[in-house]
Amino acid sequence: MKHLFWLVEGDIAGRCGPDIAAWNVIELQDAGFKSVLALSPLSETHKDALNSADIECRFLNMTTPALVDDAVTPEFCATVAECVGLINQCRELNKPILLCCDTGNELTSLVMACYLTELGAAPVHAVSQVRAMNEQAFSKPGWDQFVFDVIYALQ
Repeated sequence: MKHLFWLVEGDIAGRCGPDIAAWNVIELQDAGFKSVLALSPLSETHKDALNSADIECRFLNMTTPALVDDAVTPEFCATVAECVGLINQCRELNKPILLCCDTGNELTSLVMACYLTELGAAPVHAVSQVRAMNEQAFSKPGWDQFVFDVIYALQ
């Protein structure tokens, strides 16, 4: 599948949202996905398509704070922690999960790095591992530092 990168092969993957690059719900289903965690809004059409393929769709509002000064808010960190909790829940239920946001490079990658740190990875190793799977991760200005600010705020 195009635009897909695996954090844990067959279990946790990320990609851009369907508005950036259309996805084929049958391909998602064939890849074994049972859940999609959308970090940016999906249209009702996309949600309906996922539901018709028996793929659970969850949306958590990850509205990106402005990356100036102290943009790491408690509310944003709580939402990131909730995302990590949903990934854990899907893994416990043996439900492969796809994370997506508009581009797949910032929010999706941020949640993945935070998930890895919760598993015990050092922040620099978590970020490095995500970048190894998605070379565009944290490519927007300010995100190379922002991801570490969020990780440290969650510890």
